[in-house]
Amino acid sequence: MRRKLSKILAAALALLLAFFGLYGLWVRLQMSLSAWLRSGAAQVEVLHGRFLLPQTAVFYGFLAAFFLLLSLVLIGVTYRLVAYSGQPIPPAEQSPPPKGESMINTIRLVTQAEARQFVRWAYEPPYDIYNILPDPDDPDMIEQAANYFYDPAVQCYAIVDDAANLLAFCTFGEDAQVPGGDYGRPALDIGLGVRPDLTGQGMGREFVTAVIDFACRAFQPAVLRVTIATFNRRAQRVWEQQGFAPVQQFNSLMDEKRPFLILEKRLTGIAQMSPAAANHHE
Repeated sequence: MRRKLSKILAAALALLLAFFGLYGLWVRLQMSLSAWLRSGAAQVEVLHGRFLLPQTAVFYGFLAAFFLLLSLVLIGVTYRLVAYSGQPIPPAEQSPPPKGESMINTIRLVTQAEARQFVRWAYEPPYDIYNILPDPDDPDMIEQAANYFYDPAVQCYAIVDDAANLLAFCTFGEDAQVPGGDYGRPALDIGLGVRPDLTGQGMGREFVTAVIDFACRAFQPAVLRVTIATFNRRAQRVWEQQGFAPVQQFNSLMDEKRPFLILEKRLTGIAQMSPAAANHHE
């Protein structure tokens, strides 16, 4: 957050300095013009009560166009500095696959390096409520969060592709709960975080299906449960398509008391898991 604010201030200062620089140049030109007129070095014509310099009219036209273009360029540069500061640019080799092709190869316990990677993921508003760290560039915060998810008690798993690239992560149990909800009923809570550049690509169903099948295989629960912010209809639709139904709405004790939904799915047995999905996790 501090770095982003510094970049914004630096961009604003650069724009301000550029403005005063251009303004100073314009004043200097006006002073030069006045000197030329006083010295008689310039030929002057009077048209409708105005002084006109025919030999410099085209020059000043081009100069005005140059000032306008430079101003637009400076505004564009400032916007990009502000808009993209703190936003990670995904590597080209991690771009989404063509539709119809599965990315997921396996789900396994997360490594510390992978934990350091996903705790820095940053989402655009309003999904920035899922950002794990307020400052993804703070090394102390990164290490502390990575150690938390690397703890076996948290039950954190990495979802990777054939090349072992991290696609998403999931947690099971208390970490997937949101303070303020009623979790007294026995169920396996699921938390899922997808790499930012893979969100909004229509891949939610693939990730959710893989996580559900893995949960059935690893934990054999009677009931699955997931907690989703009420504004996040995109995620709600994906989980509802997998048979989850809302059972409770509450306001969290954090994030400005944001409303959340709890959805549950009762299982009839591990036989629900498809053989194709099971092959992913062997």
